[in-house]
Amino acid sequence: MPGAKIGKNVVIEKAVIGADAVIGDGAKVGVNSSDDNKYASKLCTNDLVLIESGAEVGVEEDICEGSMVEA
Repeated sequence: MPGAKIGKNVVIEKAVIGADAVIGDGAKVGVNSSDDNKYASKLCTNDLVLIESGAEVGVEEDICEGSMVEA
């Protein structure tokens, strides 16, 4: 994840973080599951999370298991 910026107090589990991605302070990536997941992707199996190159995750945002955040 060259050039990626990870904020303070971020929790990341089972995730692939693309180059130049930005993850805001206090965000949780791949920690929780949800039936109402706006980032759900059939490409992300086994609870994997993909944060694409150049994508941004907001401050204290919760990116659930099985998600893909596009740039």
